[in-house]
Amino acid sequence: MRAGELTKRAGVNFETLRYYESVGVLPEPRRASNGYRVYDERHLELLEFVQSARELGFTLEQVAQMTALEAGASLSCRDVADLASEQLKDVRNRIRSLRGIEKKLNSLVDS
Repeated sequence: MRAGELTKRAGVNFETLRYYESVGVLPEPRRASNGYRVYDERHLELLEFVQSARELGFTLEQVAQMTALEAGASLSCRDVADLASEQLKDVRNRIRSLRGIEKKLNSLVDS
């Protein structure tokens, strides 16, 4: 598939796709004889994974580490679990902070 179809199916814009390729989060696609980039279902799956991970608050660096695991890099499953554990701690801290803000706002509204 071409870039337009990939971005439409994944729900991202063209610039995001190019950026993810440039920082190494997504692998470069093969090129057709006419020079166009040709993406396959694997690119779509990776792009959807990246988007999901970003929505969960993972940094692009963390996402790159996780996708490297699948590509056979030296990152272990334990390393990925550690990344997820760190992210969970961060999320819990943000929730705690938001609850504090909520209490303050409630007291302002109730006054």
